[in-house]
Amino acid sequence: MPLVDASKVCGLIKRGDIGGGLELLRTAFAHLPQNAISLLNTLFLVEIADALGRDGKAAEGLSVIDEVLARCERSEEHWCVAELLRIKGELILRKGAPHAATAAEEHFLRSVDLARRHHALSWEAADIHKPCTLAARSRSDRRGTQPAAVGV
Repeated sequence: MPLVDASKVCGLIKRGDIGGGLELLRTAFAHLPQNAISLLNTLFLVEIADALGRDGKAAEGLSVIDEVLARCERSEEHWCVAELLRIKGELILRKGAPHAATAAEEHFLRSVDLARRHHALSWEAADIHKPCTLAARSRSDRRGTQPAAVGV
């Protein structure tokens, strides 16, 4: 599957055809040559992890993200760690374990900090609203009300 098709599959997943898109994405990843550049492997794995979370398989998605984070640490490829931390925070929220909001917030804050240090403004913008949203959710949970809409 060419990269152009893979990007279409990722769009398919984000529009709601998660099962079909995930199957196509896994097939594309399986056909990457062993010597494919690490960037391609990372991009496919990140999309697979995100799709697993959207498909109700957050624990499996977290396993994939942890694998990618470990690989990035070993190979000193830090270009995408801010995004990986953001997605890990999203997966933690989707998993819904006790204290998920607190754990997710820690990942979002680390992601924002890392994005700032690397001057990755687009990643920072994607992450910056997450702690605010979580804080609003936490306040509303304590009051028994609905959180106000919080945006960037």
